[in-house]
Amino acid sequence: MTLEELINARSIAGSTYAAAIEALHVAYVNLAAIDQALMNGGIGHDGAPDVRTFAELPQHQEAFAHPVFAPRGEGVCWRSEITSRRDEILKGFEQ
Repeated sequence: MTLEELINARSIAGSTYAAAIEALHVAYVNLAAIDQALMNGGIGHDGAPDVRTFAELPQHQEAFAHPVFAPRGEGVCWRSEITSRRDEILKGFEQ
């Protein structure tokens, strides 16, 4: 592999990484919100052990930061996104 090929491969890997973090973010927020909605006693689900969620919710993508491809920023708070999504699910829930 030449230097130019290695630099190009890094760019491709970095773009793939950034896209994967965003996909994880979207899936994480959605899954955590659905879990929380199902654990809410007001929708008719008993919150049985089949519905468990993440032990700790991350504040944002800080743990996945990369200085070039996924820089740490002030970012959106995942916790508040989860709460908003959960509330949206519960508001639109039909029994």
